[in-house]
Amino acid sequence: MKTPTMISGRTIGKGKFLELSELTLAHPNGDISTYETISRNKKKVFGIVSVLPITVDNEIILIRQYRAPLDRIVLELPAGCAEIWKHNTLEDAVHEELLEETWYKAWELYPIAEFSSSSGMTNEAVHGYVVINCTKVSDILDLDESEYIERIVVPFSDFDKLIASEIRRGNIIEPKMLAIMYAWKQEMV
Repeated sequence: MKTPTMISGRTIGKGKFLELSELTLAHPNGDISTYETISRNKKKVFGIVSVLPITVDNEIILIRQYRAPLDRIVLELPAGCAEIWKHNTLEDAVHEELLEETWYKAWELYPIAEFSSSSGMTNEAVHGYVVINCTKVSDILDLDESEYIERIVVPFSDFDKLIASEIRRGNIIEPKMLAIMYAWKQEMV
């Protein structure tokens, strides 16, 4: 398959955790075009993690979270940035996000797969994990000031029914959650 060649890239905007860039591409037919992309600020973030938590009672812990870009509530997994000044490894970020967003602690952690969060928009790769035998350590969530989260616990056997119900009701569900669950079910076979 023929592909374009990247000629250059330049940053056209910067925030605390994100950078907006413009890439210049040379196409096999000789045309030149530009492409806008978003990336994580590599001076602050070294990875993104998303975690499927499974309790000792074989329940899945999901969250409903307000997401400003959509101005809606999204059903998703606990997730977050692995920050350079805060975490030594991706696994450190998994444990922190799980505890912060669900108040469950993980005892067994498995890296499951790496996913693109939105391949047409960003170079961001999400590192998917499954943690099993999770136990609750508190009922009070320790959220960042910008987080609005509701914890949901559902039996593993009811996950597919919950997703189908959410879709029928027109609710937004996070695709990474489905990909991680699919990969985990394949591991269990």
